[in-house]
Amino acid sequence: YLKNKNVIKGLIENETDSQIIINLGIGKFTIQKKEVESIKKSEPQEREDLKTDWRKKDIKSGAFVPPGFGEIADKFQELKAMREKINIVRNNLNAAKEEFENNKNKINKLVAKRDKKTEVLRDFDPKKNTALYNDFVGEINSLNAEIASQSDNLKKLNDKSIESSKSLHQAITDYKDNLDNFASYFNDELKLAEKREIFEDEAYFFDNIKNELSDFENDFREEIISASKLSGDSLVVEARLNDTINCTLIVDTGASVVTITKNLAERLGIDLDSQVAGDMEIVLADGNCINAKAVSLKSVEVGGLRVDNVLTAVIDNSPAPGLDGLLGMSFLNNFRIKIDSN
Repeated sequence: YLKNKNVIKGLIENETDSQIIINLGIGKFTIQKKEVESIKKSEPQEREDLKTDWRKKDIKSGAFVPPGFGEIADKFQELKAMREKINIVRNNLNAAKEEFENNKNKINKLVAKRDKKTEVLRDFDPKKNTALYNDFVGEINSLNAEIASQSDNLKKLNDKSIESSKSLHQAITDYKDNLDNFASYFNDELKLAEKREIFEDEAYFFDNIKNELSDFENDFREEIISASKLSGDSLVVEARLNDTINCTLIVDTGASVVTITKNLAERLGIDLDSQVAGDMEIVLADGNCINAKAVSLKSVEVGGLRVDNVLTAVIDNSPAPGLDGLLGMSFLNNFRIKIDSN
């Protein structure tokens, strides 16, 4: 007990006339005796319990591994790193989406400013004030140059979002495969250990991994989505966009982004005339390329699966009669998908 009312709990390693060296479990700490109000000595069992708590914390953090269990610990740390990678990649994707939207909004403001000046210039008589007229023309040209520059940057951000989406899907797939493999391997090792006497450290080592594995397995849940079948292997699902409009989309793992028709975009209240930025090139199933308007849907929901801020392309025509677009990888990449075409 310290004079400043703080309390330090640990094992005294060494004591001199002027100072005390205390083992805190995470390292040693030296304190001057003049700072100490009193010392409460523990009973032998309390000391053993404290050491046990320290050992458990070391096992949980990976700082200590019981002899003979290094391979299990290494594989588990690899699994944890894969799990953390998903969070990093998802954060990168969200950052790319946000940067895309911010850049797009910036361009729209620049265009609005340019159009306003162009409207003024249209009714302006250059003979009355040639200098002012030239100033307006110069400002409009500067705005056009800035819009062109920002539009090029927007295309790069669009590509960045698509690549980040692919990286997320790969990270999720790798993690789930590794989780399944490790769970099977771990259970086999646990059964082998249980055939002999398990020491206390080993028991806690297995229990700690078992508890964390349970949390990891909760990262995934199975969602079965009903779909209807078109000609060939094409599957059609019902989707809800922006929490307002229901639509019918073809599941298309070959489409890099979700696509919707111009008609559906208008039903969603998307003002395509104001969406002056964000053109993107879409490859159709027949191999032809078309230009589409890039927008961001607030949400796409299919069954119990939902993704917010989904990069989407607006196309003029429906991919098939009566359908509203394609459920592409800007949605599907957020999940580990298994398609049963039967």
